[in-house]
Amino acid sequence: MTIDLNIKIIRRFGENLNQSESFHKTLKKIRIGKLPIMVKSDICVLRQYKHLNHKITGECYVDAGGYFLINGSEKIVIPQERAAENRIYCFNIKKNNNKWSWMSEVKSVPDYKCISPKQINMMIASRNNGFGHPMYIQIPRIKQPVPLFILFRALGIVSDKEICRMIVLNIEDKKMKKMIFGLKASIVQANKCMTEEESLQFIVNLAMFTPINMEKEAGEKKKREFTISVLKNDLFP
Repeated sequence: MTIDLNIKIIRRFGENLNQSESFHKTLKKIRIGKLPIMVKSDICVLRQYKHLNHKITGECYVDAGGYFLINGSEKIVIPQERAAENRIYCFNIKKNNNKWSWMSEVKSVPDYKCISPKQINMMIASRNNGFGHPMYIQIPRIKQPVPLFILFRALGIVSDKEICRMIVLNIEDKKMKKMIFGLKASIVQANKCMTEEESLQFIVNLAMFTPINMEKEAGEKKKREFTISVLKNDLFP
């Protein structure tokens, strides 16, 4: 495959580079690479001469084509199917998992950045804690799932009422009473961390960060900064 290039060269000179002159040059048939041709495609020689019998061309009569020949080897293009980003997928996993009954996952990626998706999982525990089935969030680079309400408090939303309002939007709506009642188990599960500082420290203790060649205070500070960075960049980038 070749292309033609039109190049304009501007040369500036003078004491303050305030004088200039231009040159134009056309470079023709610049080779930039090769594109393989798919066997039996419209531009393939075997397709162009349909009147020739396969016995004459020496080709197999059952060869359907659809592949490429590169350096004597057959190559094919394989499509890859994957889940779309920024979509929530829910799964019933109680049959294959004794710890969790339901799990939802979302692979978050911002529209304005080209980065790898960050996967977040939310699980509903199979075990009843006496008030229902609590919810947990699995965050990248955090060792264990974090209770839902502890995560909210670490993000600065402290009161149970405000957290419920963030989840169901309208806590006065009678249709949402069943959903609010379902959050009771998660509220009770998070009663050991009632402040933002306690909740953040709870997650810091679970962070996958090992200080190396640092004093204790410096290591704890770095681990805390690492955890805050995870919540800021990996939770919902």
